Amino acid sequence: DRNIAERKALCERYDEALAVLAEAQTAMGGADPQIDRLIISIRVAQLDLAIKALEAAGNTADAQTKREEKSAFLFQNAEDMVRRYPNDLQFKYDLAVLLYERGQINEAIQQLQRAQQNPQRRIRSLYYLALCFKQKEQYDIAAEQLEKAAAELHLMDDTKKDILYELGTIREAMGQPERAVEHYKEIYAVDIGYRDISAKIEKAYKKA
Repeated sequence: DRNIAERKALCERYDEALAVLAEAQTAMGGADPQIDRLIISIRVAQLDLAIKALEAAGNTADAQTKREEKSAFLFQNAEDMVRRYPNDLQFKYDLAVLLYERGQINEAIQQLQRAQQNPQRRIRSLYYLALCFKQKEQYDIAAEQLEKAAAELHLMDDTKKDILYELGTIREAMGQPERAVEHYKEIYAVDIGYRDISAKIEKAYKKA
């Protein structure tokens, strides 16, 4: 039962929680994505606890080894989940982000192009698609993804700030500094402390 497992996990009784979930997954025929998600999150919590304990003991080398183990675990499971649940777009998004972080850009793009069909992950999928195309120096395609994402966001939240900032950097890379500054100004008008936005605006006004 997921509720029992979650309660055990909250008490850091991770092995007991995982045992409960293993039984539940067997009862479901081994194909319940919600149970799999919970198993992964509990195993990550278990690894995080071990890393914290090693760091507290001053054992930095073993803590780093454990962090690498966590990274490998997350990536292997992300690949496994996409294979097991090929129509689950959340799993495709999760794998895409890890692929991007590992520099596997074309593979990340392939997953993101599907993941953007998930309404809950559409904006972030477009954002990461833009970062991927930026890595490939395909700036015009990158800008298209960000413009689509920005148009769908009506509030200036952190996500929209990230999108506008990246759009600005891409416009700079395209040799369009005036257009870049317009994007930076949108952020500056509401959050002067965002990243280095203040320095970018001040630099632009000095040039003017």
